Amino acid sequence: VLFGTLAADMPAPALNPTREGYVFGGWAALPETMPAEEVVIGSNWTKETYTLKFDTKGGNTIADMPVTFGEDIEVPANPTKAGYVFAGWDKEIPSTIPDLGENNAVITYTASWNNATDTKYVVNIHTMNASGAYETTTQNLAGTTGDTVYAEYTVEEGFELSKIKESTESGVIAADGSLVLDVYLDRLSYDLKTDVDGVVTVVKSYLYGATIEKPADAANKTGYTFAGWSGYTDGMTMPID
Repeated sequence: VLFGTLAADMPAPALNPTREGYVFGGWAALPETMPAEEVVIGSNWTKETYTLKFDTKGGNTIADMPVTFGEDIEVPANPTKAGYVFAGWDKEIPSTIPDLGENNAVITYTASWNNATDTKYVVNIHTMNASGAYETTTQNLAGTTGDTVYAEYTVEEGFELSKIKESTESGVIAADGSLVLDVYLDRLSYDLKTDVDGVVTVVKSYLYGATIEKPADAANKTGYTFAGWSGYTDGMTMPID
């Protein structure tokens, strides 16, 4: 530029400069006229800013993080999610912010998860007692989220899987530990019968193991006195037929 040239007549630089992590803010002011020496024109810069977002895929919420190029940040604590173990982010979160692209860029980090192997579930075994009420044994168990599990139980002699109460014998372990399996085991019922001279009468039905009431005496017959029921003893319980 010739000495004495007015600022308005000075040519502008052909291209705006670029700088990693910065936004060009224009050139410093030109002198009013060109002096009789070389002039160096300074440039103005501002650091780029970005927003870090965190998609936890169902885990706890992590707030968006506005950051600036070159800034040292505290990396967020790992998210948590019931029934799962955090396996990491899809890309590394830097502790010092590098050039992340264009100014005002939004960078999303996505969490990945592994199924937890210690997710709780419950199995209740409801066993009918001799009075017809259920007595419950509870098993507090743990397994892998999403796995199908089965209630383990034994049907003892004199019992059967209930035909009245619906059992839930299997299920998928829920991430929140809410799976409950219920198995109902009923006692078998048997008839108490009397036999008088070949005439068989059903007196009453009893659950297996229930205490049997003594049947009423049979009517006397000519020339005989009723002496009792064979096979009955006080306090006896209903056996397996």
